Amino acid sequence: MISYEYELFTTKPCPECGESSVVKLPLNGYRAWRAGAYVQEAFPTMSAGDREMLITGTHPACWSAIFDVPCTECKKPIPEEDVVWAGGAFGEEFPWHVACCPPQYTDEEDDDVR
Repeated sequence: MISYEYELFTTKPCPECGESSVVKLPLNGYRAWRAGAYVQEAFPTMSAGDREMLITGTHPACWSAIFDVPCTECKKPIPEEDVVWAGGAFGEEFPWHVACCPPQYTDEEDDDVR
């Protein structure tokens, strides 16, 4: 009998691109995950992006395409984990201000914006 030390796992389709992935997982981690362990406990050496792909199907590159947005202050693209703050009105689909640096207000702006 052949003993395999890994399991091939097919992810859900990615919500951004629609493609599924086949991932080679360590057998002991796969069994622990399927038995109810948290994905970060079952695969502690796997990157957060790869673990997210196991859970939701979202590829790391697609995650960046969805969530990485430019800073409205310095215009640099910033990954979600580097966002210092985001502001907007409740019910808006996207915030009107996302920043990796403190906002720069001018004297011309209304005081209620600060």
